Amino acid sequence: ELKRLFARIDVLASPATAVAAPAVEPRETIDLQLTEQLMRFSPLANFAGIPAIAFPVSQTTDGRPLAMMLQARWWDEDVLLRLARAAEGLRTPAPRPRRYYGPPA
Repeated sequence: ELKRLFARIDVLASPATAVAAPAVEPRETIDLQLTEQLMRFSPLANFAGIPAIAFPVSQTTDGRPLAMMLQARWWDEDVLLRLARAAEGLRTPAPRPRRYYGPPA
């Protein structure tokens, strides 16, 4: 089925996740519902072995990132990289997050 689909389209576009990025907080348990929402659109690429790329496109009113995912036919990583770069160039740069986990810039 994927071969027939990609014979008609170059890429498949979707949100990267079904919810906005959650706050990064230490947790004692795994929230399975949140995990399902975060992983909802990735199984196709994972199971079929097709390339995919996710990149920021906007943010929520409280500053959490929203991202888009593109998936392409096998061995078309170059198409995904070109499209993601073009899409990122169209977006207004987002302000630095209020919270950042990692080394200071």
